[in-house]
Amino acid sequence: MQPVYQAILSSWSFPPATTFAIILSALVYLRGCWILRRAGVVFPYFWKAIAFLSGIGSLWAALASPLDVLNGFVLTAHMLQHMVLMMIAPPLVLLGAPLVPMVRGLPRFAAREFAGPLLHWPLAKRVARMVTNPVVALLLMSVVTFAWHSPGLYQLAWRSSSWHQLEHACFFFTSLVFWWPVVQP
Repeated sequence: MQPVYQAILSSWSFPPATTFAIILSALVYLRGCWILRRAGVVFPYFWKAIAFLSGIGSLWAALASPLDVLNGFVLTAHMLQHMVLMMIAPPLVLLGAPLVPMVRGLPRFAAREFAGPLLHWPLAKRVARMVTNPVVALLLMSVVTFAWHSPGLYQLAWRSSSWHQLEHACFFFTSLVFWWPVVQP
């Protein structure tokens, strides 16, 4: 095998926190789907589960594959990574209609004591409705993208791995908000 290919294959990383969060999300989602199916809830499990798992898989690939290593050297890889974080992973995750399976997949005490009350809190509902308004969602994603590409924040993210990870999280979560009114999970 050529040295370039060996270097690319060996540059896969397994960021512990990201990998743990993604695996935990997949397990909670699949457990929720299983519980819903056992309860007889009509839910197109298979294709929604494939969409959700593809979304979090593409998120993990953007953050752990050689693309993450190459982004420091090749602008195309850097921008491709950001596009996966903003345009591929979020709509796939939302196509999986994750809210109900994720809540059902949580341990019972967590669903009852934390997730349920938070999701039924009137202020949380109002904020969610406001933020997922298409105009607000577009503005939020645009402002976040523009802010992270301003010279100060761009240099900060370039120099610090922690800030770069925060940039990726901002891109992903604001993109979830942006895609929410489009996909309507």
